[in-house]
Amino acid sequence: MKRARDEAEQQPPADEQPPEDPPWERDPDSYVAARDVVKLRFVASASDVLTDAEAPAFTPPFLHQHFANEALALPVSQRPLTIEVLYAAHTLVPFPRCDRPMEGSIEDAMFSLVEQLPQAGASAEALLDAPEVRLGGEVLATYERGGAQFEARLCSFGEEEARRFNENLQSLMRFYIDAHSPIDHTDDRWRLLTIFEEAREGAPRRFTAAATAMVFSRFVAGGIRTVLKVCQVMVAPTHQRQGHGSALLQLLYDHAATQGAVEVTVEDPSAGFRMLRDLVDLRNCRRLGLLQPTEGCESQPLADEARAAARTALRITDEQISRCHEVGCYSLLQRKLAGKEGPEAEATAKPFRLCVKRRLNKKHEETLGALDGAARKAELEQLYQALVAEYAVLVARVQEVPTPAGAASGG
Repeated sequence: MKRARDEAEQQPPADEQPPEDPPWERDPDSYVAARDVVKLRFVASASDVLTDAEAPAFTPPFLHQHFANEALALPVSQRPLTIEVLYAAHTLVPFPRCDRPMEGSIEDAMFSLVEQLPQAGASAEALLDAPEVRLGGEVLATYERGGAQFEARLCSFGEEEARRFNENLQSLMRFYIDAHSPIDHTDDRWRLLTIFEEAREGAPRRFTAAATAMVFSRFVAGGIRTVLKVCQVMVAPTHQRQGHGSALLQLLYDHAATQGAVEVTVEDPSAGFRMLRDLVDLRNCRRLGLLQPTEGCESQPLADEARAAARTALRITDEQISRCHEVGCYSLLQRKLAGKEGPEAEATAKPFRLCVKRRLNKKHEETLGALDGAARKAELEQLYQALVAEYAVLVARVQEVPTPAGAASGG
């Protein structure tokens, strides 16, 4: 009994237990990882529809929203299995298919997938026959990337065409946005911003990117103001890393200005979107000459006048203003640290570190307040190190990002 008690005492608390292995590792004869089975493809031609098509297949990152534990129950006798969801590039109408007979576990897997999709096309080939989506609303901008032309359009959900397209879009977003929740398009405050690549010889229009946003009123800067809340943002995997995400966000900022909004907020941004948002905000700061680093800025908080000017011109939150200011100060600090080491480097870096930590301590006051002195200090240091790691990436990347003047032109 003594040994059993000693071993039990050595076990970590329940909330510190290591994560359980996924089902396909615990029982590989019964389960497979959904990511090894489910693929998405965007079809724009008859050749894209072929099962051996050269059109790229994409593995969606958030399959736990379709399959529990991201696992498929699949006996060895039904492997290997490929399930594809084809999306028509010009309408986003989906069509699911698999490369084995729809029997037993395969039928169950297909049902789990299909129940999350809107009305599918009649066949893979029929996807190409549907007319192009025309969403109405207004053209906000047209721009060029890599020899292709793109159109950005803003619409409400008052027309059936927009509501039908949104159903297809939401099904795609469910694969790419964690904790996805569809918007209630019966609320007339919602707006849909889409970007399509225009048709070219031999190729139809292609969905490129989209965002949903809502204009509403709340208490900001001492009064009831109009605010634009960005809720969902997605760039099609066929068009990522081409500058469309930053163009989309800049268009949302421009739209906020036309609506008299004083602030643009983002609901639960992912790490990737937070980085994109920082880059867009930083390049706008540079373009307008706002929040630029000055001698001594790394040792003192941002002046109220500078903060107010940035808030008015950029329509970004106080948190974003602080981040932009600190990135500039961090960049200046790195130049000052060049060639320094030891106590000299520590003395140079200390004012910036203390200044940022004071802000982080206030921001995370509730969480940090529950910790004792040593644990609080360690957690604060961890928060600081994570933040400056982000800043180091931003300092390097902001130099690579073009100024907004080339992002989009009015249409």
